[in-house]
Amino acid sequence: MEYNPQNLEEHLLECMRNARLEHLFNCRDVRRVYEEKLIQANGELPSNYSMLSCSYTEPVLEMAREERRKIAERIAAARRAREEARRKQIQASNRFWTDMVNKGREQLGGFDLDRGPLVHAGDMGSVDTPKSQISGAKGSARADFHGFEQAGLMQAFYVGRFDVLEKKRRNIMFYINRVQETISDRVFIDLYKDACVQYINPSLQDSLLSYINSQMGLDNGGWNAPADAGLAIFASVLFDFADQGGSGLMRRTRNIDFLRSQAEKDTLLLASKFGCKSKTTESIFDGMERFVLRK
Repeated sequence: MEYNPQNLEEHLLECMRNARLEHLFNCRDVRRVYEEKLIQANGELPSNYSMLSCSYTEPVLEMAREERRKIAERIAAARRAREEARRKQIQASNRFWTDMVNKGREQLGGFDLDRGPLVHAGDMGSVDTPKSQISGAKGSARADFHGFEQAGLMQAFYVGRFDVLEKKRRNIMFYINRVQETISDRVFIDLYKDACVQYINPSLQDSLLSYINSQMGLDNGGWNAPADAGLAIFASVLFDFADQGGSGLMRRTRNIDFLRSQAEKDTLLLASKFGCKSKTTESIFDGMERFVLRK
């Protein structure tokens, strides 16, 4: 549309249709952009051009205000969408880490071991139970386990009282695992001239490790289960340090170390007091194997 002072309002609106209206705030802005477009179309201002009166610019300024309002709405909508996405992300993250902490607590629960005797004298009833009443048991029902850290446990292995042991399976599996580690140690083998190597049992050790891994959630759930379990444990440990200064982890670690120390001491005492080739030692290791493998 050519410039026509007689049809200025219509020409102005047509020229400003593709302009960046949001940048127009007053009459001078509209006049400046209008003149730029006339020069762009004609190479110069038309010879019959009259300076644009501000009375003509109000419709354009109203369009500019409407455009700014739409832009502001789009920006606000985008901001709300980002905030909502962020809120959902935080909620999902919180749920994820809450689940990780809870799973980690469950897995660390596999290390919640007891201190003190795993088998008490009262649990055993009479130690004079005839061997004929104990399925698969090998030795005499009488043996002196005085001085052992876990004397009741040794007695239960010796007479085959697995009904008493089952309620403490988690603790006892850790205990037996340390016994197997001890008799497999080169120093122990040299000390007792290979006499106890007959009790080193790879299949038993494999069963023990499988059980311990299962207590940590490392034995199922696909190829990434160990990584997931490790992350869960790590999250739980971090939470424990943040919430309780790591007291839960330190308690579990102390209890594990304490039980492992007891197992090592009892293994050395068993070998030195009864000898690796005695019926008593043979019965105890047989009892350990049958307990682990549920024979």
